[in-house]
Amino acid sequence: MSDEKIFAEGFKSTPYWWEAAPPGTVAGSPLPSETDCAIVGSGYSGLSCALELARAGVRSVVLDREDIGWGASTRNGGMISAEPKFADPGTLRRRFGEERAARILEDGRATLANLQEVCEREGIDCELQLTGRFVGAHSPAAYRGLEKKAGALEAEGKSGFELVPRSRQHEVTGTDYYHGGLRFTDGGSLHPALYHRGLAEACRRHGVVFCPGTEVLGMERLTEDTRAPRFRVHTARGAFESREAVLGTNGYTGTATPWHRRRLVPLGSFIIATEALIPGQVEQMFRGFCTMSNTQRILFYYRPSPDHRRVVFGGRASFRKSEPARASSVRLHRYLCEVFPQLRGVRITHGWSERGLHLRWPSPHGRARWRAFLHGVQRKRGPDDELSRPENRFEDLGTDESALRLRRSAFPDPTPLRR
Repeated sequence: MSDEKIFAEGFKSTPYWWEAAPPGTVAGSPLPSETDCAIVGSGYSGLSCALELARAGVRSVVLDREDIGWGASTRNGGMISAEPKFADPGTLRRRFGEERAARILEDGRATLANLQEVCEREGIDCELQLTGRFVGAHSPAAYRGLEKKAGALEAEGKSGFELVPRSRQHEVTGTDYYHGGLRFTDGGSLHPALYHRGLAEACRRHGVVFCPGTEVLGMERLTEDTRAPRFRVHTARGAFESREAVLGTNGYTGTATPWHRRRLVPLGSFIIATEALIPGQVEQMFRGFCTMSNTQRILFYYRPSPDHRRVVFGGRASFRKSEPARASSVRLHRYLCEVFPQLRGVRITHGWSERGLHLRWPSPHGRARWRAFLHGVQRKRGPDDELSRPENRFEDLGTDESALRLRRSAFPDPTPLRR
């Protein structure tokens, strides 16, 4: 099939998810004169933060230079997991010590339960499907690495995983591309744009103020007193004061926050959606409709669509922040057919990109320059959480080793990396 023939008639360079929940449906409000917390970025991080603060009685304003939900939170693959994508437990323990490593892992593993709790509590219908996931080994050495990981999880007393040798691989997936893999019973998928819409509606019900189309130009600290901080937030629509400032900008972090920008490398991730397949074909490739990824450093990730009729396939088709949708879609279609040769001849209806980031120091961090630097993490919130207790709503999260390393981890000059 020639490159042009892989595109269905009416091919769109916007996310497949926007068919059900396009951005731009959240109405904006006038800029306030002051607030308790200014949150920059309207993705999962920003909205999750705003929602929890609002439930604790804290006034917050969510600002975004685009429409609410325009960025990666409505563009991603919608795959979820309860296993933190950090270093292996042994590496974490050596780097942070036994107690802190356990806290990092517990915090990450609590995210799936928190996601379910939020969806139930706020009535969010996002087609959440806990069908499990499979990590394919792209080489025999990678399979041995998965064996080691399975052993470490077993030593921790964890359950809900199974090592699948290549001889049994077809029990999980209809591909011969991998050399076995590791199957997890946790995790699954959701509709990312519907989940975002549900979060935005919950925030609105709890009184969060939204200011879409409001570019933040900079933030000015008005006091150095960490017990009673104060900021002036400068935007293209004017300035206002806030007790706190939170960044939830991920790969879209811009010049308004140069300290953070110098510590990040924004990278594009590219995704395609196929046309509807014949009945039964999707389940033959995804047994039990599980989600899949692999062990390659530049990995593929893929899943069935929520209606189990299409394949949504993503990967690093380019190392640029963005690229024409047709060019990246051609590469991804080629990769898709390497994994599933039976899809040669299947056309693409949607091809799009999102922007993520890489840190110079690739480990989880605590406190950053301003109160929090969030990128996509859904933390478990409870009555004893730092942001939930009235007396500690605005406490720093600490100045531990991880935060100190982040301070030292600036790139000398980010300009060449952004061309």
